[in-house]
Amino acid sequence: MNSARIPALNINAAATRVRNGVSDAFDNFLNFVFALQDKVAHVRSTAITFYFGGLFVIFTVTSRTPEAWNALFAPLITPEAFPSTESASTALFSLILAIVFTPSVWAHMIAAYAPFWLMHRITAIYLADVFEKDEEVAHRFISQAAFGTDYNTVRIREGKIVEADQSSPVVQIGGPGYVIVELDSAVLFERPDGSAYVVPPTVTERRSKRVIEGFERIRQAADLRDINGNQDIIARSRDGIPVIAKDIQYSYSIYRGENPNKTLQTPYPFSEKAVESLAYKAPRPVKPGAPVSPKPDWHTPLPGKIAGPVLNELNGFVSKRGLSEFLSSIGAPEEEALRNREDELDRLGQQLSGRNGSNAGEIFFKPAQFTSRSAITAMFYDEEGFKKRATDRGFQLNWIGVGTWVTPAEIIPANHLEAWKLSRENFARNNPEQLKRLQEDARLQESLRLIQTMPIAKFYPEHRQIPENELIDSLIGDYYERIQSALELYERDGEELPFVLLEALRTLNEIRGINQRWVGDE
Repeated sequence: MNSARIPALNINAAATRVRNGVSDAFDNFLNFVFALQDKVAHVRSTAITFYFGGLFVIFTVTSRTPEAWNALFAPLITPEAFPSTESASTALFSLILAIVFTPSVWAHMIAAYAPFWLMHRITAIYLADVFEKDEEVAHRFISQAAFGTDYNTVRIREGKIVEADQSSPVVQIGGPGYVIVELDSAVLFERPDGSAYVVPPTVTERRSKRVIEGFERIRQAADLRDINGNQDIIARSRDGIPVIAKDIQYSYSIYRGENPNKTLQTPYPFSEKAVESLAYKAPRPVKPGAPVSPKPDWHTPLPGKIAGPVLNELNGFVSKRGLSEFLSSIGAPEEEALRNREDELDRLGQQLSGRNGSNAGEIFFKPAQFTSRSAITAMFYDEEGFKKRATDRGFQLNWIGVGTWVTPAEIIPANHLEAWKLSRENFARNNPEQLKRLQEDARLQESLRLIQTMPIAKFYPEHRQIPENELIDSLIGDYYERIQSALELYERDGEELPFVLLEALRTLNEIRGINQRWVGDE
């Protein structure tokens, strides 16, 4: 290489670095000027104030000749020019009028402010059209976002936005603004880039307020208190008999972490990841051929209801056991009677055979393994079972009473009783064909019950007073919840997930317009 070209190459490289440095500095300056942050908004407001203030001073100074300004200031500067107080006041008033009320100055100021006002007006109209809000709301939002003026304050109480603040631009469009989160609540915000963060109670913040940056929106609020609930569950035992678990009582809350520490500032400790999990993993009711309900998420506080997981757990327990395994069981007298019968048969056998000794073996009709109510309750506190699944979803069960098993005569018709008797006989006889027919009958009966417990059946005959959209949303949501509960049951038992259920869940997700994959899907 020619040595003469080396300095030229070095100069070109240095020039390139200088250009790149200047370009980066200019980009950083623009990013700072237009950043959606509270501090930068106040910087822009100060700059605009100085800009128009400087223009006013320049227009005022240039509106008169030096001789004219000298004539206005002379009576105030030279004492002998105004021997009386009245003449001094008149001179001062004339000077103020000349500075403030000069028509040419205000004409220039209006001409300079008109493009700024027009730009603000057009932007407000565009923003109101995009977010489908009132123009006044959009105009106020731009003033807040661009110049940090007149911030709105939103208060979160009991996991909800206070009704008086629900029409605020901070709620309808997004920040900037202030949020006050009371001790019993937390709130999930989403940034413009899609990332999320949780704001805990703001009691430790300055004036108990937290600044919301530009275009940060409230996704959902969480009620941190303990929530009491109750429900009834209808399930079918392995014998094919429907059983009702009546008046199940429980208390639950958002997941509070492994070792929650309660203080005066945090009387309801919680896990921030639990808030995100509850907000983004909750099923959504949909209806075919129509968009998802426009009702925003912040109308419904977290953690919501846990009727689905409780139903899934008890339904799985009942379906794997016969009626006698959890409702009733033979006791010591019956077992002793069976043992005596076996001994008697053994004694008669010895007499007929002429042999001595005892050949009595195991009792043929053994009592079923009985599951007590305390064992059923303990099932909800299993570290690797229900408790782990609840933690993954973002809530925790504090206590539960499994209610009362009810099997009234009107709920067990004759065909169910016959099916139960037949199943017991086939169990002893080991007849696969009879068991198969019984299984099909039980499947059909259970399908009929599931259809009858859909929301349209629950609302009948009051459905005429309920809007059609609400009925359809409730029906599709119930289908989604039941399919998801069924998949969780298969996954919990380590069984292969049925393809038809996965396809049904994907179809519902396509209707909802999202691409969500089942956690157990490979």
